[in-house]
Amino acid sequence: MIGRSTEPGKYTPTQVKEEDHMLTVSYRHHPGDDRQSLLETTIKMWSNNQPFLLVRHTSHNISELPIEDLKVYYLNDFDLGGPDSYNDDFGVFNADNGKFTLWDESPVFVKVSSRPKVDAWDVAGPVRLRPSKFRRDLRNNSEIGPTDLATAQQWNLGDLQPGDQRTIDIVIAAGRTDEDSSRALAQAWDMYTKRIR
Repeated sequence: MIGRSTEPGKYTPTQVKEEDHMLTVSYRHHPGDDRQSLLETTIKMWSNNQPFLLVRHTSHNISELPIEDLKVYYLNDFDLGGPDSYNDDFGVFNADNGKFTLWDESPVFVKVSSRPKVDAWDVAGPVRLRPSKFRRDLRNNSEIGPTDLATAQQWNLGDLQPGDQRTIDIVIAAGRTDEDSSRALAQAWDMYTKRIR
């Protein structure tokens, strides 16, 4: 897991904890000068012998100043089929239901879904998915393949007043067929509130 910002500054880890199949990582973003930390990000991930990963991303304004126009991105480079097969992957984003479907001939199918639904997305070659302070919005490219691909999700969280926090829940589910991955995705969302608190 890599934390980056399109703004100048640095990240400082504040917590890394693994317990009951849950990994919790927290870090704080500091501006480039000596001012106090502005944002604390906590990411919780859970998986236990299931064909899915549950993720919760929380952004918390820990400063005395508002954070304006906060955007959160989640990027994945899946390399389906492993090192011998990663460059024949396909990816599609369905804007109606907010889900990515990725697959290759190995056979592996992966679904990615979130709550809330994304505000922008992209599926492209991994080196093309680089938001910056000059281009902060993803391109909404919805289909690619066969190629080496990665996915990107964007949520426009708006302004965070001091003490405010926003949460994004994400599920990644896999299966041997499209139907298997859809079933795993539904099972993951059913289990979500039991495992991520």
